[in-house]
Amino acid sequence: MKKHIFTIFLLFFVVYSTNAQDRMLTHMHSVPQANQNNPAFTVPYKFYIGIPGLSSVNVSFQNPFAYGDVVKRRSDDSLYIDPQSFLKTFSKNNITSLDLKENVLDFGFRVKNNFFTFTQSIRGNFDFSYPEDMFALLINGNTAFLDEDRALEMKKLKVNATVFSESAIGYQRNLTNHINIGIRAKYLQGFANVNTKNSYFYLHTNPENYFLTAKSEFDVYTASVFDEDGNLNRNDLFKNRGLAFDFGGVYRFSDDMAVGASVHDIGFIRWNTSPRQYSSSMVNDEFTFRGFDLSHLFAGNQINSGIIQEVADTLTDQFIFSDTARTAYTTWLNPKVCFDAYYVLNTHNKFGGYLRTDFVNGMILPSLTLSYQRSFGRILQLGASYGVSKAQWSKLGLAMSVKFGPCHGFVSTENVFSFNNATKINNYYLHFGFNVVIGKWREAMLDKNKSSIDL
Repeated sequence: MKKHIFTIFLLFFVVYSTNAQDRMLTHMHSVPQANQNNPAFTVPYKFYIGIPGLSSVNVSFQNPFAYGDVVKRRSDDSLYIDPQSFLKTFSKNNITSLDLKENVLDFGFRVKNNFFTFTQSIRGNFDFSYPEDMFALLINGNTAFLDEDRALEMKKLKVNATVFSESAIGYQRNLTNHINIGIRAKYLQGFANVNTKNSYFYLHTNPENYFLTAKSEFDVYTASVFDEDGNLNRNDLFKNRGLAFDFGGVYRFSDDMAVGASVHDIGFIRWNTSPRQYSSSMVNDEFTFRGFDLSHLFAGNQINSGIIQEVADTLTDQFIFSDTARTAYTTWLNPKVCFDAYYVLNTHNKFGGYLRTDFVNGMILPSLTLSYQRSFGRILQLGASYGVSKAQWSKLGLAMSVKFGPCHGFVSTENVFSFNNATKINNYYLHFGFNVVIGKWREAMLDKNKSSIDL
């Protein structure tokens, strides 16, 4: 199992990119990659091609706590760890995520009312979900649970991580002056995976006699195209295959207002390369530990090591651990449901909203982003956004799109404050890319003056 975990983290650092869609760029339609947020979005060029390896690079990290929430500074400038401050950062259920994607090849072209895209990407995601009680037990022990006479119960303790490639073919069409539709079909090739199938842990302390009652069950599956020494097995490179789809639609009420909806990453990967299952369960449904018999704990002036060994053997006998090769297994991508709307105030100003819900490890993670875009002629477009999401109530984003002739570049971030103080960083997002764009398409312009995205 350590081999697979190491492989995934190694690939993360080699790839350095993200799976998360850029909320900030949703209504910056001068950026071809905005189509990735809704496959029905019109690309306002006859042809575009991304600079190989640099057409779209982004990185996203989300965590409940920052370094400054754990490590504090005294008045004499010395550092200390504050466990209680650390605990205050958690909600009932939490998630730490690293989402990665890099477009190695990205291009699109128009044929009358139809636009076709092709994207070859490397993607990765790491999601660790856990309850607040897990750290409460580690820091405070079972005292708090004893005082409240409640059990520690962890149902959403999961680690899921995947690195894979994605080959996507997209199609967008303007059905009428008011309706756009789009679809993207994606062929997936898995490289490495760690997937928690079952996860359950229960611990209760009886407040009267302090007996500990425990229940536990875990199942973790792994697969990798790398062998035990970390070398790539070329024969296994294309054996982990999968499919996924994105769908979207846009309805324009007028030249100034539109709404859209889309779903993303409806798909799976079938893992066939060296699949293994690591399991832990209890012999009985539950186990109760009643403590030591103090009359037998000491032998003379020394601790009776036999008693300690007896307890350890009893605990070991209660759990069954297994590491077995297994047949292929299937994992599903983390789907997303999105709604968006924009309003063109005048020639240079546009307002937008983007509501997205992610489904990760059995958790529902909604987020809302409000945005503003300002165009300065045909060269420069600037954007600002304010976003709220689970445990993140203050995310100011900035974006810029620049075009000189056929050369186009963009950069955006959803949390500018994350670059201000490293000790306070608990989430960050950076997205940039470079394209070559050719031609304009009259029907692609979304306002009557043909200026909102006429670059």
